[in-house]
Amino acid sequence: CGVGFCGPGSDDGGTGTCVILITPDAERTMLTNLGVSSLLHTDNVDATLIQNAKAVYVEGYLWTGDETREAGLHMAQVAKKQGIPVAFTLSDAFVVNSFKDSLLEFIQWNVDILFCNEVEAQAMTGETDSRKAFDKLLALVDTLFLTLGSKGSLAGKSGHDPVQVGTIPVEAVDTTGAGDLYAAGALYGLINDRSLKDSAIIGSYCAAQVVSHIGGRLPTHSHTRIESILTEYRKHHPYSPS
Repeated sequence: CGVGFCGPGSDDGGTGTCVILITPDAERTMLTNLGVSSLLHTDNVDATLIQNAKAVYVEGYLWTGDETREAGLHMAQVAKKQGIPVAFTLSDAFVVNSFKDSLLEFIQWNVDILFCNEVEAQAMTGETDSRKAFDKLLALVDTLFLTLGSKGSLAGKSGHDPVQVGTIPVEAVDTTGAGDLYAAGALYGLINDRSLKDSAIIGSYCAAQVVSHIGGRLPTHSHTRIESILTEYRKHHPYSPS
């Protein structure tokens, strides 16, 4: 699947496990054992891998542990020195509320591309209006993607007008992975030189695909068929400006 781990194996803990309880409205409750992932530290950061990357993606959940947070900081700093874009997700409102000052400093000095949802953005900025929260966060980074659930998403780049992207209609079965897959699709678009709006559309498509079935993975590699994705989006949003 193209995923590897550059650190040594460990006998101190098992693979992380998450039991997810899904309700009829497609929302979920999680019972998580982080396992060995909670032991991530700076020695696991391979500078060679980062130097060969097109972007580095760091998650806010790393802030819940001292060593994992330091690993995230180190990874971002190595990337910045090499001119590699650093993408970051706020992960969850409880992470923001618990580590707000540290996250704010990290974002200001290290992050190029920020991902968050409405609740996380409001927690970070103190704004209850999502557009005001968006504007405050965009002042901190070069590129921002703010997901709005059924209302789609807002994407912005410093010095440019923000773009609003709608959703691709599907029957939601399980929302597990929606935010992660949105970020994956948007990053895929950006590193393949697509426009900001096209990148947001690809993110929306990936999120729509993953919520339409049980589990947090895309069922196929359909996210790489960019032109068909954009055509499908325009079919649902024919009057959306390009």
